[in-house]
Amino acid sequence: MSKIFKDINLKDCNKIFSLDKSSKHIEIYGEIHSKPITRINSYSKMIPTILKETPLILLEHNTLSCDLKIMSEEIKKFMLSYGGSETIFFNLNKNKYKKFKCIDNRLELNLLSGFHEKEFYKFTENLLRSTDFQISKDFFQIIMAIKKQVDNISSFESYFEKTYYQNIFNDYLFILMRQMEIVLLFLKKGLQKDTFFTQKIFTQNNWHIFIVTILDILNNLRQFGSIIVDINILNQIKKSRSHNIIIYVGNNHADRLSKILQHNHFKLNKIKGDFTPELNSFNPISNDISEKILLEKLSI
Repeated sequence: MSKIFKDINLKDCNKIFSLDKSSKHIEIYGEIHSKPITRINSYSKMIPTILKETPLILLEHNTLSCDLKIMSEEIKKFMLSYGGSETIFFNLNKNKYKKFKCIDNRLELNLLSGFHEKEFYKFTENLLRSTDFQISKDFFQIIMAIKKQVDNISSFESYFEKTYYQNIFNDYLFILMRQMEIVLLFLKKGLQKDTFFTQKIFTQNNWHIFIVTILDILNNLRQFGSIIVDINILNQIKKSRSHNIIIYVGNNHADRLSKILQHNHFKLNKIKGDFTPELNSFNPISNDISEKILLEKLSI
């Protein structure tokens, strides 16, 4: 049972993890953001209790648009139809609740938004089925946007310092730079020679390897951005004096944050749901041997 929400039916919440350390109590509510939700739901029923108990609310929402001012009625309606965190966001704004913070700082730090991550990935994945092996103007622009993201990774070194994730920063930097170098070499050779993408370095043709490498980069950028949000949440928890903190995030954040806080001597209670193994990995995607061979052959 939730210490804060007590007898409220929490059936619409996908995961609920409760953590305690000294006088600090944290509840993490994990969700599938795109899951439809009814107008009256577990999250809407939480609002009166939040307004009464005044916990600190940390919400997975863009830090650059943490109010309702620029949102159309259509967007507001959509928000209340999908994902409980958006229901919380809308109602706390409507009630002018002061003790809540948006914690998705990816756009603020010039990283890709969740929307662009999905759009770039979908566009690129569709090219696996292409048979003309041509670099369209749109595809070239996506590759350049990805390159800009990879070029920016090195600037985050200080952001990772003294955090749970500090030891993997260099892994992301090294792997993303190597993968981007491979993509640019593929691009250069493909633009120089029309038949290059039909040829084979490995068993698959060069086009397939080219596209898969870009998809690996996009997955690594998505994961890197997700870790950036984790660090922001952990920093907010660390500096907060609130005794009660409620966190509304996607399932991946819920799993990782709970494990990290447990590692930091918080007592964990799984109220609903369990850890999902595939959501807990935070190491970059890479095939070290294949990428070394590719770089060697493409550099000739």
